[in-house]
Amino acid sequence: MDKTLDEAILKALPTNQRDVKWMSTPALYAQLTERGHKFRYLKKLRRRLEAMKAAKLVVSMQEDGQREIYWQRMPWLTNDLAARMDAWDAVAFSMLERFGARRLPKAVFQDIEELFRAAEMRLSQERTDNRLHRAWADKVDSVDGNFALIRPNVKEDVFAAVTTALFFERILEIQYTSPASKRPGAAKRDPLRVWPLALVESGGLIYIVVQLDPASVKPDEITGSRAAIVRFVLRVDRIEKAQELPLRDAPEVSQTFVFPKDFKLRTFIDKEQQFNFLVEQPVHLRIVFDDHAGDHLFEESRMSADQKARRLADGRLLVEGTVIPSLKLRWWLRSFGDAVEVLQPASLREEFAKSSRKLAAKYRS
Repeated sequence: MDKTLDEAILKALPTNQRDVKWMSTPALYAQLTERGHKFRYLKKLRRRLEAMKAAKLVVSMQEDGQREIYWQRMPWLTNDLAARMDAWDAVAFSMLERFGARRLPKAVFQDIEELFRAAEMRLSQERTDNRLHRAWADKVDSVDGNFALIRPNVKEDVFAAVTTALFFERILEIQYTSPASKRPGAAKRDPLRVWPLALVESGGLIYIVVQLDPASVKPDEITGSRAAIVRFVLRVDRIEKAQELPLRDAPEVSQTFVFPKDFKLRTFIDKEQQFNFLVEQPVHLRIVFDDHAGDHLFEESRMSADQKARRLADGRLLVEGTVIPSLKLRWWLRSFGDAVEVLQPASLREEFAKSSRKLAAKYRS
């Protein structure tokens, strides 16, 4: 049996300790569907409930003369959870909700929301072991290392569709826009059929790593062959619409895909470097810092695995190593202002020199 679905059913059903103590099969069906779980037929859910009843996980009730069956889960996770949850567990769930809830698919978040509320209740209680635990959330936070911009909002229905499809490995049809596509005269983009592979947050923006659905890739007109695997990154806030693709013979069930065995998110981030934006071929970078601007590279951090650093006779710091040129690398170098000089490669040195001359001309009085 599908344990993930069983857990979702148990978390959706009420107990005898709630105000609403029973739930009908159609109501449960609707709630599970909203959370991303799908069934070909309502009868399948009924059969699952009967099996869970036999396993003494749920109980049922049927009113006299009525056909509808109502369900209730056994009180294994009840409102006294807060009383049984220890303070450190409460802190852990509190921090998860604060820093990680936005990364959870709806199917997962709604299934564990009761734990978040229990943690909130546990920390709000005046107990001898609570003061330090309750104060912890106000002692930790995260700060973006860059200038903080007001980021564009992600549509809630889009985020729910994307994360649900990612969790259940379902094919998505996405209507994607960009600033260029919104300009007057720009051609409207066709919807993309993709396999959602991963979700990444970078610089306050949320990105989704996708692979083009092979069935949607048009074969070459000459050779008749299809393109190799195509994977790329999309900003979720630029997705106008996202919906799962249904099966032709069963519209209520979505198409799924087999998650590619060769895809590993950490490897994709490190090797493809797509989150550095407009990456180029590796180069040997030589830069020199004035004063103490680059001391952290010498004493704490490194810009590359093969980095070498030494003090010059004039006191400046020379740092060199193999890097991948990108927009992020250029942003990093420019953050030092006139305290850094690019020596090699020659092409990057000339790029910065040209930019500096242009900048100086703008400030010439």
